[in-house]
Amino acid sequence: MKLIDIHSYARRLQLVRLGIAKGNSISRHNAELMEEAAVKNAKSWYVSPAQTYLTRLQFKSQKQEMRLINIAKGKKKDYSAINILRKALRFHKNKVAVLWSGGRCSTVTLHMAKCLEPNIKVIFVDTGVEFPETVRYVKMLAKEWKLNFSVLRPRRTFWELVKEHGPPTARKPSDQRSGEPDTPPCCYWLKKEPIRSYIKQTGIEALITGMRAGESTVRAISLNQKGSPFFYSKTEGVWKYHPLAYWTTKRVCEYALKHDIPMNPLYLKTDRIGCWPCTSFFGWKEKLSKNVPKFYTALMYFFGKFHVSPCVEGKSMNHLEFERAQDGRAVARILTNAGMEIEVHERGKIVCVPYE
Repeated sequence: MKLIDIHSYARRLQLVRLGIAKGNSISRHNAELMEEAAVKNAKSWYVSPAQTYLTRLQFKSQKQEMRLINIAKGKKKDYSAINILRKALRFHKNKVAVLWSGGRCSTVTLHMAKCLEPNIKVIFVDTGVEFPETVRYVKMLAKEWKLNFSVLRPRRTFWELVKEHGPPTARKPSDQRSGEPDTPPCCYWLKKEPIRSYIKQTGIEALITGMRAGESTVRAISLNQKGSPFFYSKTEGVWKYHPLAYWTTKRVCEYALKHDIPMNPLYLKTDRIGCWPCTSFFGWKEKLSKNVPKFYTALMYFFGKFHVSPCVEGKSMNHLEFERAQDGRAVARILTNAGMEIEVHERGKIVCVPYE
């Protein structure tokens, strides 16, 4: 889906209306058609919840999700999402904020929270490697919903952290007593550290998130060890509230559909809304190469899966030499589909591309 800058359309509308007011040559009929097109295109930063209702996405099955939810909940008391939110607002007043990622679950959580407290603080951490669709979506929805909205940015970049520590790896519960999962360096510096700085600066006491037990075993175990969908995190010095902790994906989708909540258009091609170069989940390579091939090619280059050298035959080309032939063939398909004239040698280990 092509995303349109709403500001350019707003400017066009302003000029159209100004033309009518001054009696310029533009007809009222044409102006109305332009205005209708502008409004239609300006909305393309989101998709309807019906379009993303469990479609083409590789969710866990209901049975798998319920198993994880039961692990997280055990025999403990069940809390409704609304009661968890009310508890957070009652105990922490204006010192509570919603942590919004632009994903489905945190957006549903945000909708619930703003229904109870329209001026609640909302924070989005722009790690510098968010999908462009996500950045556009959160900024536009923040304006449409008139949110009390802040964007946090890290002091370091993903790329320098990968050079220093290597690519991110899958998380696992590292402390069975505290239930705190280990944190890859990139997650700490790009997400946790900016949030900690924000908490210190603003005096925030509590964070509301869209985390769900059904999303992963690590989250289910962590919630089980915490003993409740809300708790005080000693390591972060803040209370955390997870209203959707025991919700299934289907239930989240049903809520979004019932309330007609605009959804991130990224869900039309992937089930994961997060940092695009993340390598800490199963199947990341297949998903990224299929959904955003340009990003995949850039990531492979950065991770050193191939190195570049001049053409030995003196042609106006560079050689991309891959460690694995299958990576070379994958990149060759991407470049060919993009209309680039290339040469493939040694079954994909060497791909020759024009200098440009």
